[in-house]
Amino acid sequence: MLEQACRRAAEWATEAPNVSVAVNLSARQFQQHDLVREIDSVLSSTGLNPSQLCSRSRERRHGRHRAHDQGLNDLKSLGVKLAIDDFGTGYSSLNYLKRLPVDVVKLDRSFVQELDINAVDSAIVSAVINLADAIGMMAIAEGVETADQLERLTSLGCPMVQDITSPANVG
Repeated sequence: MLEQACRRAAEWATEAPNVSVAVNLSARQFQQHDLVREIDSVLSSTGLNPSQLCSRSRERRHGRHRAHDQGLNDLKSLGVKLAIDDFGTGYSSLNYLKRLPVDVVKLDRSFVQELDINAVDSAIVSAVINLADAIGMMAIAEGVETADQLERLTSLGCPMVQDITSPANVG
């Protein structure tokens, strides 16, 4: 699956140089001693620039397995972008943002669903967007389904959103 995604992204990159692909890696994959070598091999064989690959990892995995955290560091050394998925729903710790070489924080959709009517969700989303920006990361809001949500996220300075009905980035 990784090879197919990278091959496709490399094809698209000939027409759209800023294209990238995000791939979820499981906790089991991070425990494989040859994961980084395998990913490096796939990048070489497909011709995809490592910076065009983003490895997504769920927040609740961080800090529980040294192999996982070391795997993130090793992937980062290849030039692969790293994202924490579903941020705010797992074993939330701002220490992850400090300790791990993360490029992208994906806000869980549970904070976006009532963003336009719930002041607490709005404050949390705003704080995470501002924090991510301040420490050189990008925030992406997951699960944007309405124009009101998109408008509110735009007003909060969210640089990118993801629609759960179509996983393509829309902003």
